[in-house]
Amino acid sequence: MQLMLYRRILADIAANKVDAQAVFDRYRLKASDPFSDAFIAQVGSVGSNFSGDSSDEDHAPFGGSQDSVSELLEHNSLTSLWDLMIQEYGKTIESNDGIGDVLSAEFRWQRDGELLGSRTFAHVPDVTEKWLHDELSWWKGEREARGVDIEEAFKCRKCDFAKGCTW
Repeated sequence: MQLMLYRRILADIAANKVDAQAVFDRYRLKASDPFSDAFIAQVGSVGSNFSGDSSDEDHAPFGGSQDSVSELLEHNSLTSLWDLMIQEYGKTIESNDGIGDVLSAEFRWQRDGELLGSRTFAHVPDVTEKWLHDELSWWKGEREARGVDIEEAFKCRKCDFAKGCTW
């Protein structure tokens, strides 16, 4: 479900269906305020690209030869940066067809990156929507809480509410 939700979010952002103002309001962000000099300097200290090779301009952030500081100066607020992100997503993912329906997850040891296993499966939008609607109905107070399936009862050991739970 988690990967299917990530895919949905990516598709919605690429299609400009995510209300940026709702995100900004949710986290009480002043989206139109310019970035501080300290923030821009901190971002600049991270490095000018993600490839590790400072001579490789094709891998610079935001797909161009500008470094991250000049890009932030040009798009000096969350609102402006969001607009840039939407433009770049639109170029990269031109339609929902640009995102595949085959999802894959890899599980690796944190200490050394050794592959523990992987799973590949098909994205099924109807299943995602049904699950999401059901989960949101609890959060909105439209249905009662339900306990976990018996196969997942091991989760109860870590639950803060286990002592008072009727399941």
